[in-house]
Amino acid sequence: MKTDKIFFRLHKTIEAKELKDITQSEMAEKIGVSHSAYRDYRSGINQPLAIKALLEMFNLVDDDEIIKIVRMWKDNHEKR
Repeated sequence: MKTDKIFFRLHKTIEAKELKDITQSEMAEKIGVSHSAYRDYRSGINQPLAIKALLEMFNLVDDDEIIKIVRMWKDNHEKR
């Protein structure tokens, strides 16, 4: 699956969780990137190498470890 499909699916999943439509500008702000960068991610024009590397690394561990890593990042991110 290409990263643009992953961005699209995550965007739709977050909309469903929040029970509202979220514009690309709003999502870009939520994740800390410019609107143009997010638009390029969604359209497949730009595939961030760091994201591709993380996805490849996540492929090497089991689901429980992925959840632990993401929660650890979330906890650290919320402390800022």
